[in-house]
Amino acid sequence: MPSNYPDHILPYPLVQYIPLTVRTREFNTGWANNYRHRLFIFDNQQQAQKKLNMYNISYPKGLKFTNQLLLLFLNGRVKEIFYRAYHAQTIIELNEDSYHLFTIPKQYFYKDTIIFNLFLAEGTKVLNERYQLS
Repeated sequence: MPSNYPDHILPYPLVQYIPLTVRTREFNTGWANNYRHRLFIFDNQQQAQKKLNMYNISYPKGLKFTNQLLLLFLNGRVKEIFYRAYHAQTIIELNEDSYHLFTIPKQYFYKDTIIFNLFLAEGTKVLNERYQLS
């Protein structure tokens, strides 16, 4: 099954990637800010609450970190994530004055270090963020 993305985003056959479900907790397009594009990855409530408070974003009610990670992407929205080895190839769309708060399952990660590479669908790399599983 071919992907519609450039080969440098998904250089291996699509069947070799694990698609991770992006579960949106909140997507806000009316969030005026002066921040650059940034991805934060949280694996515990205390860490998440502290950072979300810093950005004046409410912590999601009823969120448990059992087998999932909470991610915050500033000034855009995550559309899809494909995981293979150390890389989580992440397809995004940019949307200034917004944030996307979402969870992904973590039971599929089979390496301790994950590098989230964020790309626009046409192939431009926007940023990457390294995460160490605890």
